[in-house]
Amino acid sequence: MVDPGNAVTESDETDNRTAATLVVRSQPAPNLVVQSGNIGIHPADPVQGDAVTLTVTIVNNGSAPAEDVLVQFVDVTGGGSRTIGLKARPSNASTPGRTRRRRWCTIRPARAANGASAS
Repeated sequence: MVDPGNAVTESDETDNRTAATLVVRSQPAPNLVVQSGNIGIHPADPVQGDAVTLTVTIVNNGSAPAEDVLVQFVDVTGGGSRTIGLKARPSNASTPGRTRRRRWCTIRPARAANGASAS
């Protein structure tokens, strides 16, 4: 706006204002994606005592690199939640998808009839 208080006598007071649209974008941010099709288990049908290799591919489809990402593998057998591995993923702006692997042994303590852990 020009001359908001009409202190200057002008031939046309109606052309002293205009407007413009300013679009403010959000800052670039990572968007980490894990899909079930990007999770691998080898061997696919392990038996108790087998060593299993778990793999997961994490994709960053965001607009900025991800920094200091921690990937967690969790055993949810029987409704529980037990961490079986953590892997740090260093930042790497040039790699669109990174695969993490975790070797895990399927041996679990046997359960006695009363629910206590048997040894």
